[in-house]
Amino acid sequence: MKILALDIGSGTEDILLYDSNKNLENCIKLVLPSPTGILAEKLKALAEKGRRFLITGDTVGGGALTGVVKDFLKQGYRFYATEAAAYTFYNDLDRVRRLGVEVLSKAPETWNGPRLETQEVNIKALALFLQSFGEKLENLDAVALAVQDHGVPPRGEAGNKFRLKKMREPLLKDPSLASLMFSEDRIPDCYYRMKSGVKAAKRQLPNIGVWVMDSVPAAVLGCLQDEAVKFADCVLAMNLGNSHTIMAVVDKGTVLGLMEHHTSLLTPSKLETFAVNLAEGRLTSEEVLADGGHGAFYISSPRGFKNLELVAATGPRRGMLKDSGLKVHFAYPGGDVMMAGTLGLVEAVRKKLGEEKAGLA
Repeated sequence: MKILALDIGSGTEDILLYDSNKNLENCIKLVLPSPTGILAEKLKALAEKGRRFLITGDTVGGGALTGVVKDFLKQGYRFYATEAAAYTFYNDLDRVRRLGVEVLSKAPETWNGPRLETQEVNIKALALFLQSFGEKLENLDAVALAVQDHGVPPRGEAGNKFRLKKMREPLLKDPSLASLMFSEDRIPDCYYRMKSGVKAAKRQLPNIGVWVMDSVPAAVLGCLQDEAVKFADCVLAMNLGNSHTIMAVVDKGTVLGLMEHHTSLLTPSKLETFAVNLAEGRLTSEEVLADGGHGAFYISSPRGFKNLELVAATGPRRGMLKDSGLKVHFAYPGGDVMMAGTLGLVEAVRKKLGEEKAGLA
């Protein structure tokens, strides 16, 4: 089986070309700058050409790009964006308008000022690069994408609560992290960025099936692929990403409880408290929301912190745990902490394709 896995984060884009005919260590791996960072630099360069910008293209991760737009708006620059591109900045177009961006139903037929095209799925560029090393992407079994998508909530519903609610729904039917991966034709309507990413992938590889998953649970599933972690039954697995931190109690592959927060708001002592309380089953969603996070939920009752076999962590901000009171195994799935998300994608696709062949999907 050959899978192109792309984990598109706020700091980096991590790529794994998984080939089951090779040792994992011999598979092609790349860690590249994140697309939002590249787009932010392109926008800065365009500032020399005018003070009115048109932004068109896909719904992509905002991150650094949103930061530059905010800075330019304060300096008196004007921005126009098509609806798909505007969802890059916020999942609420009214909020985008309040930011100062004029949202257009379609791009104008003529535009004389600077124009930025948003795209984050760069398979064509990757294919050209790999071709110089004798590697082709036409014979893939699947493309798997990981992007962080909060979902567009119904009017009046809080975004943080909505994100956790939509994450919980698939787990109630199938409490494995792979249930949070969607095939190209089964993505919930609220996930604009996921849908946009799949469309971009299909434009470039129209004959290959595309799967998509939120990057946060993908990283946790990847953490579970670490050699030391995969043989433990009951694990508290966490990923400390550049933007979000997620932790989940997983018992023999079954998710019992899950919590998500913003990494920038966490401290080592908070991490310890949240981890212990989650494993004890006493962490409430209200407690996490009040602290600025996304919330918490349970699928089944955890067996308690003392009954955990392992606390495992991955992610670029995992160093925060060194100053906590937790005894932590720092996971390096596939020998590389930056491949956690891509290996989570590969594991989910393998399970999904196995289910389809068995007639279970």
